[in-house]
Amino acid sequence: MEKYLRDTTTIQSGPLAWWKHNSDRYPKLACAAKHCLCVPATLTPSERIFSRAGYIVNKTRSSFLPENVDKLIFLVHNMKRV
Repeated sequence: MEKYLRDTTTIQSGPLAWWKHNSDRYPKLACAAKHCLCVPATLTPSERIFSRAGYIVNKTRSSFLPENVDKLIFLVHNMKRV
């Protein structure tokens, strides 16, 4: 990390190209940068979350507080990762 912070290499063609060119110098940081800088090709993940939210918040559950709805959606979305 210290070596990366001291690096003065300029970016001429964008951050993804820079990381592709310098990934051998900073392999762990390059992996994290690619994960953070890439954009999903589809809207499917966000559409899936909205769909699940529709099942959670319905007429019988309309009195939930917004923060509780957020927590429930988070739990339902991440349940398979636990």
